[in-house]
Amino acid sequence: MGGDGAMRDFNAELHARPSLYFSGLAIIDHVSISRPHIAIADFGTTGAGFGRLPESGISYSVERHAEFVSVTTLAPLTAEPLHWPHAPANWLAIPGLAALADDDVVCRIRILVCPGRASLGLDDLEAYGLRQAAGSLIGGGDAIVVSDFVVSDFVVENGVSRILLFNGTLNEYRLGRMVRRLCEIETYRSMSLKGLPIARDLAPVLVEYDAELTSLADRHIAVEGSQHRNLLADVTQLSARIVSDTSKTRNRFGATAAYARIVEDRIAELREARLPGFQRYGVFIDRRFRPAVRTCAATASRLEQMATAANHLIEILQTRIQVAVQDQNREQLELLARRAETQVRIQRSVEGLSAIAIGYYLIGLIKICIDSLQHAGIAVPDYAMLVAVPIALIATVLAVVSLKRVLSK
Repeated sequence: MGGDGAMRDFNAELHARPSLYFSGLAIIDHVSISRPHIAIADFGTTGAGFGRLPESGISYSVERHAEFVSVTTLAPLTAEPLHWPHAPANWLAIPGLAALADDDVVCRIRILVCPGRASLGLDDLEAYGLRQAAGSLIGGGDAIVVSDFVVSDFVVENGVSRILLFNGTLNEYRLGRMVRRLCEIETYRSMSLKGLPIARDLAPVLVEYDAELTSLADRHIAVEGSQHRNLLADVTQLSARIVSDTSKTRNRFGATAAYARIVEDRIAELREARLPGFQRYGVFIDRRFRPAVRTCAATASRLEQMATAANHLIEILQTRIQVAVQDQNREQLELLARRAETQVRIQRSVEGLSAIAIGYYLIGLIKICIDSLQHAGIAVPDYAMLVAVPIALIATVLAVVSLKRVLSK
């Protein structure tokens, strides 16, 4: 049963991001909310899926992502507007949206879908309030997308980015997927740029870290061996601060890189072609979006490089301290060896003197014995003393040599 459930989950993931399929005139509102803890049920659904507001006929879909929740609404129009239309008054009636705060909204997108045009000029966009817009033929030339990427404040209190989509020959399925790609480009672009303020805040901190690391490296060159431990403590403290900032920002910068790749993929899926008189839609995004992503990547890379450099300096200092400790130990061992050698020499001198003293006392005992025998009337040859002295000395030497052998064993 567990395997069957996993298979169902894996298969459901293939259908976890459905599109709103439609045709004709329509206004699409897309909002992304950076509150992933909000239950999908708060929006009136039991999972990623669709809903409809009966009074207004607005359709909506809700999707839950790792860091945000997306809600897309679709309101059909009866006639092409002569100016940019406002959102339906009751679109916020979707459960859960009315209570959103400004800080909860990652991005707001409004897409106006109109009939296609064979050609499009900048003058045609004045009625929609778009100036200096970028545009492209998309879907192999079957539609036109135009946007100025300016956030306006005419929808409730949240800014909205406006996009015009002139549909040519896209059917309802291709049109729904194309709208979805446009929404995802803006959503993932906004989510990716959440790392940019962090990178900007870290810029002066990285300059400080770089200067401090350079100063510590210079101290390492000039410092005396007795101060290595103090220098090691300073380098370790700096490394801890760098590692702390790296761990705090690693996930954010990693998400920035991941979202940026999704944006690139979605732009590629538009299958853009040049629209005469306009800068390409994807080129406009890429030229202004890629530097921000590279700033985040460069900041993450600098943090990693500084952490590596600090660790390398710590390893060098630890090696120098270990070498200094080994030199001290070697000097102590040499001193102990010299002391031991001196003690051995003294011991040998004492042993030699001891042998002489023992021989002297032994000869004295022999002389006393001979004198005692003579006083007792026992005749002792005069040369007895000459014979006894060498024998005593030889016996003493043999005794000392035997004792040293026993002790050495």
